[in-house]
Amino acid sequence: MVSAEKQSTFRDKMEKIKRLAAGIKGMFHYLWLSKNRNMSLGSVLEMQAKKRPDKVCLIFNDKYYSYRDINAAANRYSHLFLSRGIKKGDTVVLLMENRVEY
Repeated sequence: MVSAEKQSTFRDKMEKIKRLAAGIKGMFHYLWLSKNRNMSLGSVLEMQAKKRPDKVCLIFNDKYYSYRDINAAANRYSHLFLSRGIKKGDTVVLLMENRVEY
């Protein structure tokens, strides 16, 4: 028999997964319904960061990241690539482990 504590922990984790999935689904849904089909996921993220900067955008290893946090990280990477001469339209390959920071 599974203890009540383990059941509660499992339910909490499942709720976090549902919220994360709903957020990601919402961003892609917005892209799909958008009149401007050329809008990138980055543009949607930036727009959401302006509308709801302190709302949870991502949950990873029990740590919560707001739209502001994720947008700021995306902008840091963008500026790094621009400083290295990479511009819109260039093809870039990234080999990285799976981490929330990127």
